[in-house]
Amino acid sequence: MPKGYKWGHHTEESKRKIGESNRISLKRYWERHYQKYPEKLLKYIFKNPQGFQKGHPTFKGCEKGWFKKGHVPWTKGKKGYKNAGSFKKGHVPHPINKVALEKLRKRMIENNPMSNPKIRKKCIRNAIKASFRRPNKMEKQTDKIIKSVTKDYKYVGDGKAIINNKIPDWINVNGQKKVILFNGNYYHLKRKNISSKEEAETKERKPYNDFGFKVLFIWEDELKNTNLIKEKIRCFNET
Repeated sequence: MPKGYKWGHHTEESKRKIGESNRISLKRYWERHYQKYPEKLLKYIFKNPQGFQKGHPTFKGCEKGWFKKGHVPWTKGKKGYKNAGSFKKGHVPHPINKVALEKLRKRMIENNPMSNPKIRKKCIRNAIKASFRRPNKMEKQTDKIIKSVTKDYKYVGDGKAIINNKIPDWINVNGQKKVILFNGNYYHLKRKNISSKEEAETKERKPYNDFGFKVLFIWEDELKNTNLIKEKIRCFNET
């Protein structure tokens, strides 16, 4: 334990030495940076500290003598730049016109690239890769629990598997159509304004059920009881 420090608190002697050291440092800093500026300007700066640092135009102007008594800033009485006539009433920007919009609308109806499942999956995968999604701390903890029970599930939450435009967290690699989803309490309940876990599970289960997949949900607050999670995984894997 450092000298002058007792049970998480500085002694009076230690506080005095720290204060003296800070006063000396502040005095040297003042002499180096601020002593050359007028007292009136310094008072204003310390009342409005944000934006007034060394190198600010106010300091440069003070050094070069720009701001003399009676100086009026050029911005006084102005409320910003007025429209110089570039955008008159009824003006339509060049890239946006009715013909181009109609062509785009027809193309998206008749030949929408996102209607192709391969292109859609590729876009989803690229979006996930760009967001640098990886297993978070709780997902890693859950993955260890799953592997301690069975080796039939693989983590695919990074976009390796997409089912009905949804990304499961774990998928069965032993020929069974089963997935496991990990749900955080805040994101899947409070943030989505859902009152109960049953309501959230019903909404999230439907896209997988449409493709014949069974779903097991593991919730964040269940990680406190690993035995419960292991039992859920065993029962899910056997059915």
